[in-house]
Amino acid sequence: MLSFSGEFTMPRPPGDIYAFLVAPHRLVTCLPEVIRYEVKDQDHFTVTLRVGIGRVRGPLSMRMEITEKREGSYARILGKGSMVKSQISIDGDFTLSDAEEGTTRVRWTGNARIGTFLMQLIGSHLDQLVRENLQQFVQTLQAQIAQETLSG
Repeated sequence: MLSFSGEFTMPRPPGDIYAFLVAPHRLVTCLPEVIRYEVKDQDHFTVTLRVGIGRVRGPLSMRMEITEKREGSYARILGKGSMVKSQISIDGDFTLSDAEEGTTRVRWTGNARIGTFLMQLIGSHLDQLVRENLQQFVQTLQAQIAQETLSG
């Protein structure tokens, strides 16, 4: 299992950031390499991503669910999919807290479990791929929340 975590601070109150993070149609636009997505309801959505690393290339479709919510402070998201005869599951959460002078601290964690066959194909590249995609996701998320701050 791969595990990652991090934190960042945004110049918005926790409720505003929480509303962004639990809105599937807003959240998926922050993911890298999105081919398409479909929002089924406020807690269920699917996303298809373009994956390309080593010998592995093609679409990855994931069924996503926001499984736990604490209004304004916490949410957990699970995802399941498959690619190249391997199951992939991800889970992540975020915790929001007041920081100084009207800002919000966002702490996040993420875990990924990749099936054996796929792990054998991509091997040592996986950690780098996940790390880069998480970094891109967080940067895009921060930029979109900041843009809403400027226009809102």
